[in-house]
Amino acid sequence: MNARRLPSVTARDVIRVLQKAGFSIVRTTGSHFRLVHDTEPTRQTTVPVHKGKDIPRGTLRDIISKPDSRSTNSSTCSDGRQRTLLALNQVVNCCHASSAASLR
Repeated sequence: MNARRLPSVTARDVIRVLQKAGFSIVRTTGSHFRLVHDTEPTRQTTVPVHKGKDIPRGTLRDIISKPDSRSTNSSTCSDGRQRTLLALNQVVNCCHASSAASLR
């Protein structure tokens, strides 16, 4: 298991990555954006967008580890889900690198 803590990231960054991975915003309710995958509508997630606040680490963890609802076995993922996870991990790694650089 990876011992690194998830960084704080903005909702805008998460939404941007999800959109690059094929998700589109289908509706907003208050400050929550609902995103659905363009070709697999069963893949969906909600991202809270609160001005001036980062996404809580637990919420980011849920977005990253949400099981694929089409799969009967949560340990297997579709290729699209793998690409989404890789994109989100790139955001996490980028945030780790920038926070480490600011500590120097």
